[in-house]
Amino acid sequence: MADIVAKNAVFAAPTAKQGAVGRIYLTFLSVSLLMLTAWHFTIQSAAHDAALIQVRSWMQSLGMTVDSVQYRLLRGALSMQGIKANPLGQPLAISSVFMKGNPASLATNNPLIHLLRIEDVRFDAGAREAQSFHTSLPESLMGIFRYAHTLTLRNMRISNLKNIPDVHIQDIQVTGPNEVRKIFGLGFLLQPEHKWTLSSVIPVDIAQQSGTLKYTYGEMLGEAEWTGAWSQKNVNLLITQNLPGKKHAKAKLTQKNQQWIGQVDLQSWLVKSPQLQATLSGLAQVQGTAEQWTLQSPALDFEAATLLNYPAQFPLMHWQDVEIDIKNKSLNIGNAIIHDTQLNLNPNAALPTFGEWKANIGHLAIEGLQASIALQETSLQLPNLSGTASVQDSKLTFDVTGRGQGNNYWRLQQDDTNKLHVIASDVPLMQLRNLLPQTLRQNVSTFEGRAELSFDFQPNEQWQMQGQVQAKDIRFANKEQNLSAAKIDLHISDANVTGVSNAALTVNDWFLQLPINPSQAWSRESQFEAWSKIPWAFSDINLQHGDIAFGQAEHIWLADADVHVVNWQSSESSLTLNGKFGMEPLTFTMDLSNDADNEVSWTKLQLQTSNANLSPVSSWLDISGYPSIEQGHITLDLYATKVMGNIEGNATITFDRLVLFQGQQSKLTNGTYADVFTQVLQQGNSISLSVPFAGEGDWSQLAAAAFVQRLATPSTINISPAKPSHPARLGSLRIHQGQGLSLNERTRIRKMLRGLKVSQAWHLLLTPDFGTAQPSPELHDQVARTQQRIKAFLNRQGISSTRIFPVLAQEKHHSTSAAGAVHIDIIRE
Repeated sequence: MADIVAKNAVFAAPTAKQGAVGRIYLTFLSVSLLMLTAWHFTIQSAAHDAALIQVRSWMQSLGMTVDSVQYRLLRGALSMQGIKANPLGQPLAISSVFMKGNPASLATNNPLIHLLRIEDVRFDAGAREAQSFHTSLPESLMGIFRYAHTLTLRNMRISNLKNIPDVHIQDIQVTGPNEVRKIFGLGFLLQPEHKWTLSSVIPVDIAQQSGTLKYTYGEMLGEAEWTGAWSQKNVNLLITQNLPGKKHAKAKLTQKNQQWIGQVDLQSWLVKSPQLQATLSGLAQVQGTAEQWTLQSPALDFEAATLLNYPAQFPLMHWQDVEIDIKNKSLNIGNAIIHDTQLNLNPNAALPTFGEWKANIGHLAIEGLQASIALQETSLQLPNLSGTASVQDSKLTFDVTGRGQGNNYWRLQQDDTNKLHVIASDVPLMQLRNLLPQTLRQNVSTFEGRAELSFDFQPNEQWQMQGQVQAKDIRFANKEQNLSAAKIDLHISDANVTGVSNAALTVNDWFLQLPINPSQAWSRESQFEAWSKIPWAFSDINLQHGDIAFGQAEHIWLADADVHVVNWQSSESSLTLNGKFGMEPLTFTMDLSNDADNEVSWTKLQLQTSNANLSPVSSWLDISGYPSIEQGHITLDLYATKVMGNIEGNATITFDRLVLFQGQQSKLTNGTYADVFTQVLQQGNSISLSVPFAGEGDWSQLAAAAFVQRLATPSTINISPAKPSHPARLGSLRIHQGQGLSLNERTRIRKMLRGLKVSQAWHLLLTPDFGTAQPSPELHDQVARTQQRIKAFLNRQGISSTRIFPVLAQEKHHSTSAAGAVHIDIIRE
């Protein structure tokens, strides 16, 4: 057993071989080790508590808070997490800070820091400039960055810097002794592709430094080099930025105390201000501080300039003798030239101004100004304009002119009150089509003529306009009507972007052609719907010396017509129409009012005519299936009112000596109305009836339907029986187109009238004769004019219109007489 113990003694305790002394030594060593370990943890705990107190006290003095602080004595390492502060009144958040050094030295002027590592930082600069940001931080905080032997900063974002996109710092390394500090950093602006790198040497003790900052931003490559002392504001700075296409921006600046002095060289470089964006080329001397710059240049060239607060573009612009003072907000330019400018004068937008700036431009030459005037839904394009302008005390004045095709001429002037004068001549009306109200513009197929314009625009909150338009040889057409006129005068007293609020319109020598429909001789109200919705307000509308035709242009129903409208688009508006229907006066009046949608409708109307020839309605009777009227008179007095859409009215009608075409058959399928029409209207020399009507819809359709129904009840009709007649031809006349009655013809007519005085019951027929010629529109017109002249002369001789009956020209009116003659026949009863 002893041998076994001896062989395995190596596994026994060492004291087994050393006796009592060895065992005492080892026991002392073990106890000392335990005491040292306890002492270490005691010291570590005390050091940790002291460091915690020192760090929190220092951070509290800077207005900072920390979530966690850990200190390791043996490593001399301090770890902090969750740091929050508000330097300069803006939020700063740091995820973690690791520091090797003496925590107690943080509050001293010479902190002992071997290593400082900062990670995940977020800071809002509060719209401060980059330079003022770092120079405004507390000195005790900046000392840490200066005296840390090695500093590492990773993943920092600085947002809301003045005039600079968000800065992302991926990594910054600061190394070296206090005497010479070396800085290297990299990061990006906004997006990772906009990279920058920083390399700098800072001799701290002598307050001098040099460095280089290289960066990319999109396609831009930039580099900034500097020497001097940023802290003493004594720096030489050279900045170079390049873009493809030999575009560059270079600045050579020297800072002394608070002032920067130097030169800027730009070549096709994009510059942007709150009012203007452009690419700029030129040399300029600059001087000032961050907020108080002045710039002087002998010449600056702008390309692709755009006003940011107004629709205007300047492809080429040249400034000479330029002085810009940012502190005093003044801009002075000796001479300037702009080429091919695009300007959209927009009444809906405020005019461009210089804001708080005081601007002066001695002479501004304008070449190739492409101007347009914006309207509610479209724009009016002007020809290219050229001229001069100037700016005095921020007030722009200009005078530009231009010519379009032919003799088209435009002139735009603006005075120092911002009033814009527009003068134009020989302007094709189609160019002004967009000025029409939408209700008229949307269906226009033809808009021809030439116009003279003269307008004044006064920009207020919305532009105010006044002026006049004179147009000649106008032709306006849509699917419902054709309108032509020799002359139109439009005087606008007050208008803005919402429309015309006060105007007067005069139209001379006009002609209106309307479609004709079976069973609807006159125009439907719907055909005038576009006109009734015109939103403009007129104090006076006069249409003078016009004709209205239904169907073909030669089928004139109303001749020599005048239309007068008072207070259009008001609650008390009226329309009066006077003309000649069937060679006799016709009067039509309406009381009008407008609704909430500015649509004009009538409230009361009256239509009157006496002894009018019915030949104008013959073509309508024919296409409607009724027998046509060869001769006869109508006397009509129609009255109607409309209240809440309900129409009530009455028409008193008298027909005198009607003659229908002989042998003409009804074209209607059943012939009922045509037969009634034929039987009733040919029963006597005079037929009178009263036609009440009521309902909703179109008043003319209601009256026409009531008239046809009244014909079906002969008991309500007053009929004067026809008497035997004995016709005799007194003579014939033939008048050439455009000629009046000669002295010889007037003498012959006077001789013919002697027999007419025998009896007041006798009457005259004016019978046409085509001779051997084929009827044509020209021959029909010649015959009708001859009848009109003869009838007018007879009226002047005291022969009443009740005794004169023009006969409608037909195929049967042929003889061996000269073509276009009119026979005067007396009818004895």
